[in-house]
Amino acid sequence: AELPVDGKNAYISYNFETDNSKLKLKESASGQINYKEQNRIQNFLKGAALAQKMEPERGKPGKTILGRYLEAKNGKDLDINTRLGKNVYVDTDGKTICASIGGQVVLNGEKINIEPVYLVEGDVTNKIGNIDFIGTVIVKGGVDGYDIKATGNIEIEGNVGCCRIEAEGDIIIKQPITGRDEGYIRAGKSLWAKSIQNTKVDVEECIYVSESIMN
Repeated sequence: AELPVDGKNAYISYNFETDNSKLKLKESASGQINYKEQNRIQNFLKGAALAQKMEPERGKPGKTILGRYLEAKNGKDLDINTRLGKNVYVDTDGKTICASIGGQVVLNGEKINIEPVYLVEGDVTNKIGNIDFIGTVIVKGGVDGYDIKATGNIEIEGNVGCCRIEAEGDIIIKQPITGRDEGYIRAGKSLWAKSIQNTKVDVEECIYVSESIMN
């Protein structure tokens, strides 16, 4: 006798970690953990493949000792369009979900999204660590001792201390920058700031400061 084998259902295979608790802290070559490198942002460039649909399998029928046919179930299909969130599309193969813009991949329920803005609701702390983002970064609080790098703009509503802030676009800092001689700000476009003190600044276009510049 041969037992029937049901076919596997269609499923989505992800090219990113779907369980945030499994995202690891970065280790150096010597095995030391850098607690500033939280590694929680999963960045993808425009056009990158985020996930693939794996097709359902056909069932394999069996038979009894007397040769009677035993039916097997085929795997169930799934509609890939039910997995499309914001800023993603299905490639021409009908099976691959790709990013239509660069940014952070976010899984909301079963829907895959690309977020072009990374929002920090308060200060940048060791829970967040250094930020390296494809897109724009907005920080509602301040940042001191952590670095922020973005391919878009960076907007910080609080104070900026001793850190590296680098954007390919504009940088807007609404409170004073006090770099304590080690701070570094680099903007591919312009920089807006309340005041700048003891900080190295490298800006391609214009610097707009509403109060004062020292050292």
